[in-house]
Amino acid sequence: MFRNADAGGEVAEGGSGEARPNYAGDLDDLLGIRPVFRVRPRGYDRLQVDNYAAWAESELAGARREVDHLLSRFGACSAELEISRRLLAEVPQRRDVFPVSDRVEEMLRLASDEAAALAEAGAEE
Repeated sequence: MFRNADAGGEVAEGGSGEARPNYAGDLDDLLGIRPVFRVRPRGYDRLQVDNYAAWAESELAGARREVDHLLSRFGACSAELEISRRLLAEVPQRRDVFPVSDRVEEMLRLASDEAAALAEAGAEE
């Protein structure tokens, strides 16, 4: 049922002799630590193997549920991002932070022009 970790890899196609991991579903390749079962006269302890297989299947099912959840969240976030981008594209380029009257807007523009003139005069000196 389990292969020795030393005999695990296949030879890469280039003939370079580098070991390539086998991801065909062997437990030794999928898990970092291989399971250890008690040995019985006719093989491994069936209850331990069944319990381990049930645990592994529940872990895989949990991982699949998490992937499905993350994919649904990704889809929702992508849709929300697209809506936000469309709304942002529709906003006028010059947007006032807060609305002010025409007179106050003229005063702010004059103050900005005066500040720019003072800065330019200071740079010339």
